[in-house]
Amino acid sequence: KKLYVGQANASELGHTVILTKDKQARTIEELVASKAFLKLSKQKIGRLLTASEVFNLAEKGDKKAKEIFEEVGFYLGILFANTANTLDIEAIVVGGGISTTWKYLKKPAIQTMNNLIVIPKKPKIIISSTRDTTLLGAGKL
Repeated sequence: KKLYVGQANASELGHTVILTKDKQARTIEELVASKAFLKLSKQKIGRLLTASEVFNLAEKGDKKAKEIFEEVGFYLGILFANTANTLDIEAIVVGGGISTTWKYLKKPAIQTMNNLIVIPKKPKIIISSTRDTTLLGAGKL
């Protein structure tokens, strides 16, 4: 095992580009980060909401809020599968804001990853409440 550092900013995986359901080329970051919740909440609920606000609605049983998490989880699962298929990794550590909403992202993310993964052993998904997961990776090395 060794650390892959690339030429400069290796592992900017959020900038992985995929073709979305509506046939648009987008970065994963656009589809799973804060901007995604603002955009999807405007489309589905009619107003701009943060991930935290969408989470609060989902906790109250709001179906449209849960649909937002389904879509974000789908794209997160694509990122997990692409990363695992490319790097043959043992684990994926989920931290930051995504980890706080994992409850609603878990099922679509893991299901999508499992549908797309081609390596023999699926990576373990580790949820961390630590904001800076880079420190966890460095510590593991």
